[in-house]
Amino acid sequence: MEEKEELEWWLKELERAKDIGTSEEIEEAEKTIRELTKGEKIVPNCPACGEGIDSLKVSSHKIDFYTFRLIGKAQEKDYEEQQGELVTKGGDEFYCPECNERLFTSEKDAEAFLKGDEQVR
Repeated sequence: MEEKEELEWWLKELERAKDIGTSEEIEEAEKTIRELTKGEKIVPNCPACGEGIDSLKVSSHKIDFYTFRLIGKAQEKDYEEQQGELVTKGGDEFYCPECNERLFTSEKDAEAFLKGDEQVR
């Protein structure tokens, strides 16, 4: 078995072990993967386009606060941005930087993916 094929086999074995295996099987797979990659970071592949990616694009929704008032005799509308803390409204979405496919809606899942701990199914 070539080194690349062996690495792919161990990566699949690690995924299987995390689902239904023992802690010893997980440790063995992780140790073998480290040996095969000589400690280099394994870049996960986008499940949509297959490209190796080491980062994700994020779309974040936020709330901005303004003061709304009518000014002068003409009662012109005025919006004044308020200084203060940024309030996020949740709903972050994480996208592949190559194909722009939405991959995750939680930071926890996105982080696990980039660490190679979890693959999108």
